[in-house]
Amino acid sequence: MVERKMMFDAVIKNVGKVRQGKPRVACYYATSAQESQDREVCAAFSALHDRLGGEGLFSERKVDPVDRERLIQLWMKSVSSVTATVRVFASASFPKSPGIEESYVITASARDFVDKILTDENGCMRRSIFEENVRDFIGLDNEINSEISKALEAPSTRSRFGILNNGITIVSPDVRLQSNEMFLADYQIVNGCQTSHVLFENKTLLTDDATVMAKIIETDDQKIIDEVVRSTNRQTRVDEHQFLVHRSRQKIHPSLAAHATAPPFRGCQGIARVNLLNASVH
Repeated sequence: MVERKMMFDAVIKNVGKVRQGKPRVACYYATSAQESQDREVCAAFSALHDRLGGEGLFSERKVDPVDRERLIQLWMKSVSSVTATVRVFASASFPKSPGIEESYVITASARDFVDKILTDENGCMRRSIFEENVRDFIGLDNEINSEISKALEAPSTRSRFGILNNGITIVSPDVRLQSNEMFLADYQIVNGCQTSHVLFENKTLLTDDATVMAKIIETDDQKIIDEVVRSTNRQTRVDEHQFLVHRSRQKIHPSLAAHATAPPFRGCQGIARVNLLNASVH
């Protein structure tokens, strides 16, 4: 009863972050026995599923029996290495620095990013790659996440997604860029949890012209990882009225053009060219 009360209090405390105003519930029954197809066993799980739906308290419900084979698969997944290879349209490298072997800013296909980086072999989100992230997914009902979703729904803004979005930061102890492919092992998304989840939830909307920008950092130094987490997750709030302030048009200074060392972003409606710049600040 104490644990139930703690769970209930946690839901009430965070009810404003709950998607559709109701929490999702998942019930797992784990056993070392083999999966059973007995009528009584199946009827019991079906009855629990129906009972959870009848309560009217949950937006989604799941009842999942976990047998011996599934337990072994879950254990192997928890201790095995996570690797991915994603196609890269453009990249720019940062100079080497102490503790960081390689680091890049890349633009990649949003669909490829979801399929290769975010999705596991069962078609589910790889939850383990967000363990270093300070924020959990707060749902599509959130104002910012709702705006990201709307950007993916409209063809014009979907093609500009990689430019409009702040991008994603990934750290990995093993990064290899070869031609137009980037290999990552045991990677963690330390910034961009919301963007990643919104992309995953809207993956059926992604087309070939939708891109995503990512900062890739190769390091296994926990102090540097913590520093990256802190610096990339400190954001100054910008009020809506500040966006309404008139700004005069600005052009890129000619002296910066020489530092456009990477191929441009893929063309999209209303934007002729976008380059990744790698310039030193003096």
